[in-house]
Amino acid sequence: LNGELPGGFSRYKTREKKKRMRRDVTATPRVFWLVIGTNDLYEACSKESVLVGLLYLVIKLRQMRPDATVVVNSILPREFQSNLDRRAWINQQLECYANLPIDIGRMAGASARAIAAQSSLESPEQLLASNKFQFFDATDIFIDNALGKPMNLVDGLHPSPQGVLEWTTKIKERVQEILIIQQQEFDKKQAEQDRQDDLYDDDA
Repeated sequence: LNGELPGGFSRYKTREKKKRMRRDVTATPRVFWLVIGTNDLYEACSKESVLVGLLYLVIKLRQMRPDATVVVNSILPREFQSNLDRRAWINQQLECYANLPIDIGRMAGASARAIAAQSSLESPEQLLASNKFQFFDATDIFIDNALGKPMNLVDGLHPSPQGVLEWTTKIKERVQEILIIQQQEFDKKQAEQDRQDDLYDDDA
């Protein structure tokens, strides 16, 4: 896809990605797609610490690439991991942050203060309450809601060919939507700039 640059690094956990952020993020794609958090839950990290780590990564990416859109993929399951409740809670919180014009200081309490302290931001909600931060829910692809069990996993962790096909199809659709919106925003700004230039020329 135009504007897309893959930058995958396997086996990362949020704390490791935080340390490598500036070294890894060297390109300027129009869309970042974060798939991370499963390994954190596998190591029995608390749901709150994983949420804070994910939001920290979003905030840092928004700081480093303010024109890009950051999409956080729902945390994927592991077949032999009893984390579905924690995973569902984190995904719910991420979706809430991405979809509501919220004040994270009031909503998340200690989690928000921890994010602000780690990222040295005065108002991190300004970087979260934006269409530049989105959530993508892949639950229906990898969780059998009727049985409450993971599915489309080839080895209990990695997506099967069918899972990859369904997942990437949905990702491409979302990215295309984002690129269209970005172009519309650019065109709107350009039209406003042209209007201002015309007014300036008239005054001159």
